[in-house]
This record gives sequence, structure tokens and C-alpha cells, in this order.
Amino acid sequence: MSGNTNWLDAAISKYLSGKLAQFCSELDEGTRQPIGALQTDAALLLSDLCRFLGLDEEQHNHVLGESGVQHVMQVLETHIRSAYRFSTCTADCSVRGARGRSRILVRVGPVNRHFGKPTHP
Repeated sequence: MSGNTNWLDAAISKYLSGKLAQFCSELDEGTRQPIGALQTDAALLLSDLCRFLGLDEEQHNHVLGESGVQHVMQVLETHIRSAYRFSTCTADCSVRGARGRSRILVRVGPVNRHFGKPTHP
């Protein structure tokens, strides 16, 4: 039986290695840092990888496990709250006439892009 599936194993391996190389390339472009210089946590990296590979929610949760899913949800919630506070503060400052009111900058990247250090408080 294994002799009959060698071609399938080879095709899957080739497909996955190509997808992982593409993920790595997008990671380099998105963070503007070489992959060896990134500081990230494993749960966030696995979450992004699951999304990149197109896994559905059930598969994603299976890969991360309960504690990994909870961690990712907590980080996303914190980032969303932080981005909201930052945008609200900037908008309030511009309404009151503070310097720089011509631009309201809110940096919110793709939902599942957690690599590198945050660019806002």
C-alpha cells in the first residue's frame, strides 16, 4: 500500500514546502526583517500559519489546542483594544486642535499578522 502512495506523499511534500516558502517570503515582506531576526511567540506563528494554509476554524483550533486558542484570542483582543484607544486618543486630540490634526494615523495591519514588535502603544 505504501508503494502506491509514494507519489501522493511526494506531491504533498512539494506542495507544503512551496506554501511554507511563500509564507516565509510574505513574512519577510510584511515585517521588513529577515526571518532569523523576528521575535514572536509560537502560538501566534502557528495561528498565522494555519490561516495561511487555509485551515478552517476547527482545524486551526485542533492545531493550537485550547490554551493556544485562548492565548491568540487574548492577544488579538488586546491589540484591538490598543488600536481603538490609539485611534480615539488621536481623534480626540485633533478635535481639540492639537498639533498634527491634519492626519489621524491608526496602524492596523492584517488581523493575523503578529510578528515583530508592536508599532503603537
